[in-house]
Amino acid sequence: MKESYVLIVTAFFMSITIGRDLSANTPQPPNLPAVGPTVIRLPALIKSKDINLSVPEEFRVDLLIDGLSFPRWLLALPNGDLLVSQSRTESLPGMPEETVKLLASMNIFGPSPNNILYIDLQKKEPKVKVILENLNQPFGMLYLNEELFIANTDSIIKYDFKGYNIQGNGKRIISLPA
Repeated sequence: MKESYVLIVTAFFMSITIGRDLSANTPQPPNLPAVGPTVIRLPALIKSKDINLSVPEEFRVDLLIDGLSFPRWLLALPNGDLLVSQSRTESLPGMPEETVKLLASMNIFGPSPNNILYIDLQKKEPKVKVILENLNQPFGMLYLNEELFIANTDSIIKYDFKGYNIQGNGKRIISLPA
């Protein structure tokens, strides 16, 4: 019996609601100007020898590492060393081939290093070594409890990272749509 009351009340409410003009209570969108042409600001490649930095007298700027290939993310480790993910967009699905070629000629698209570098800052001269390769456009990194998490375009992978060294193969903990 209770179920039939619920159905009757629901049907009554719906009949009242359907007959109303709900747009009367909806705020009207603001009057915005027409959308103009899209502007893309393209990055310019600057050689480190061409950079002329100026800083206040109390500060000093030194070049730490040169020759990185499309660094994307920097992670400072608790021991003072650094990790750098290197990746770049190779192309975009569905983009016209002539557009991809144009962007590649402008050095925006192209082969991706798809790796992680370890930069040892414990020595007088920083030492760089590749610790992970063949990733899928790695971006973010997180170091937590002697584990290293790498966010790729299509997944998040966890590596044992005891003593700041990769131990074994990584374990895919999340797959992402790419």
